[in-house]
Parts: sequence; C-alpha cells; structure tokens
Amino acid sequence: MPPDIFWEGMKGFFAVLLAIGLPLLFLVLLVEGIRSLPGWLLELRARRAGLYEVDAMSGHEFEVWLEELFRRLGYHVRRVGGGGDGGADLILTGPDGKRIAVQAKKLRSGRVGVAAVSEVLRGQKIYNCTEAWVVTNRGFTEQALEQAPKCGVKLLDRKDLVRLSEAVRLHR
Repeated sequence: MPPDIFWEGMKGFFAVLLAIGLPLLFLVLLVEGIRSLPGWLLELRARRAGLYEVDAMSGHEFEVWLEELFRRLGYHVRRVGGGGDGGADLILTGPDGKRIAVQAKKLRSGRVGVAAVSEVLRGQKIYNCTEAWVVTNRGFTEQALEQAPKCGVKLLDRKDLVRLSEAVRLHR
C-alpha cells in the first residue's frame, strides 16, 4: 500500500474519531462531574465548617469540640467521656428539659458500627435520658443505619455536623 493512501485512510480514521470520540469523551466527563458534585460540595462545606480540623483531632478533642458546638446550639452540656463513661460521652439538656445521651465517635477513616448504638443505649439508661444520639465525623455502617431507628437512636454523621456548624456560624 503506498504511503499516501495509508495517510489518507488515517486522516479519515482520525476525522471519525474526533467527530465521535471527543463529544463522547466530553459527555462521559460531564456525567462523572455531575455525579461527583454532591460529594465535592459536601467536602467544600466540611472544609468551611472546620471538619478538616476535626478530622485531625483526638477522640477527647472531638468531645470537647462537640461540647462547644452543642452549647452554641442552646444545649446545656455535661461531658462524662473517658473510661467508665457508661456509654455516653456527653449529656445534653435542651431548653425544653429533654436529656440526650451522646456517644461521640471520631474516626480517621471507615464507618461507625452497630456497637456504638448499643453503647449509647446503655448511656441513655444510666444517665436517665429520653433520647440517645451517636455522633461521628465520618459515616455509619449499613447495620448501624438499619438498627438505630429500631432502637430509637439518632445517628448524626459528617453531613449533620456540617449543617450544625453552619447553623452556629449563622447565629454568631
């Protein structure tokens, strides 16, 4: 095959590739960008809310941070965390007098499991609370998400902390 015929054929091939391939590539990138947008926006909001600093904290520092967050949200807060805390790190008392046992779980990665639900239920009984919450800077396992509502335990994850932090910032 003479070189000029070969290159003419290659030009046609690349013309078709450009006509079909580039728009297809653009469409794939657009779809992937749109799919990742909610996660990207959450992480942007998390950065502004200070959750990147929270991610670098120890478990004790996370409890102190939550104590201040809930105080700014109008709760009276008693910290009982540490060894022998009975399954609750914080006891919140709302303006209405409702008492809430809070189990704080600060993770570097991964998800909080169903054991935290059991722990905070124990804390709810020990501290005579009407509600029980598990709060984490990450997320929850499927099992925890399934079991908690059945036990009446409220789960607050990264999205909730972002929302609460934003609410505090708006009320300053």
